[in-house]
Amino acid sequence: QKKEYKLVYIKSKLTTQKFLYLLQEINIMLDAKIQFPDAIDILLDQYNINTYEHSLLETISDALFNAISIHKALLKYKKDLPSIVIPIFQIAEAKGDIKVAVESLYIILSKKQYYKQLIISKLTYPLILLASLLIAVAIIFIYVIPKFEYMFHQLDAQLPLITIIMLNIKDFFYEYIYLIAIIILFFVFSIPIA
Repeated sequence: QKKEYKLVYIKSKLTTQKFLYLLQEINIMLDAKIQFPDAIDILLDQYNINTYEHSLLETISDALFNAISIHKALLKYKKDLPSIVIPIFQIAEAKGDIKVAVESLYIILSKKQYYKQLIISKLTYPLILLASLLIAVAIIFIYVIPKFEYMFHQLDAQLPLITIIMLNIKDFFYEYIYLIAIIILFFVFSIPIA
């Protein structure tokens, strides 16, 4: 028996930026008085068949052709699309105005994307400062304090309370350095950026 192998293309996930661009293109066509089904067909021809955008547009086109509700057809993309998309299309279909839905989605999602980028840009500097502070503290506890500890042991003097606390913190760092590093890395990589 001869085995056949089929080449499968992996469609990259639809990012918010790509979805916004798609909405913008549809919105421009609707403003130019192009009917929604025609706008979808025009865009279908522009996107490669292996892209996520093409798959999404094809689903909408098939729904329009078969007289199926767009919001029901989009349910299979529920995990990938922003949560507001399907309810907006459902409302638009009930009212019979897709243009308003596309325009509203574009405005809402572009504002959401803008504020998300703004928050990220505003938090970048404080996070860099925090990382620098953690590195500086680590260097102090790993390299500087042990040298002072050696000097204090040589003098065999009674140490002030704050110095004893610092030496105990240094010992804690030495004993749990890997755990501390894992916890810091966990928090750094668990913060969603995009």
